[in-house]
Amino acid sequence: MNVYPVELEAPDIGPYRAGNCGIDYVSTFDSGRAGPHLMLAALTHGNELCGAIALDWLLRQGVRPLAGRLTLGFMNVAAYARFDRENASASRCVEEDFNRVWSPETLDGARDSVELRRARELRPLVASVDALLDIHSMRHAPPPPLMICGMTRKARELALGLGTPAHLVCDAGHAAGRRMRDYGGFADEASPKNALLIECGQHGERASATVAIDAMLRLGRIVGG
Repeated sequence: MNVYPVELEAPDIGPYRAGNCGIDYVSTFDSGRAGPHLMLAALTHGNELCGAIALDWLLRQGVRPLAGRLTLGFMNVAAYARFDRENASASRCVEEDFNRVWSPETLDGARDSVELRRARELRPLVASVDALLDIHSMRHAPPPPLMICGMTRKARELALGLGTPAHLVCDAGHAAGRRMRDYGGFADEASPKNALLIECGQHGERASATVAIDAMLRLGRIVGG
């Protein structure tokens, strides 16, 4: 049973399965002009609907980058395929948390799971990204939207430049494993790559989708896409 209301409708992402870059549920759009590669990621956890709604909205609007590349990725689609609004938390993952496997040791190791296979498939793409926004929501109530910046100055500056949400959290990562936000150059102060993780509100909260759309549009303007 849910411990939170589910006000959102889970979008049908089936039309996006083929994508256009050789990876299911991932679409990349190249402006043909020099510029950064921005990735907007949703469904890192299969029960976090706000990001899926935001990407579905963006795809239906036909938004394209003015410079550089824009990639829209639905991440843990196997977990999302199990979504049941009467027991939404059960679709967070299939075998393990997709957002705790992003260390070279784990990705290159012998362990296997649904989530690891998907992360390994996505790894070359994520490695090519200059700026990442990983879109999440939270279980606990009442949660104001939060930007989870990590420990780098560059991430804090990018988050402050967005102007939203009002609350920023600078953390050293998750004890259970490395997040996608901290993969490779994202967590290296010397690298030009940058990444943010936004918590848009409570799972299922209607306003969380609005927060997700607003954040990704703001980041698109800042990054230059």
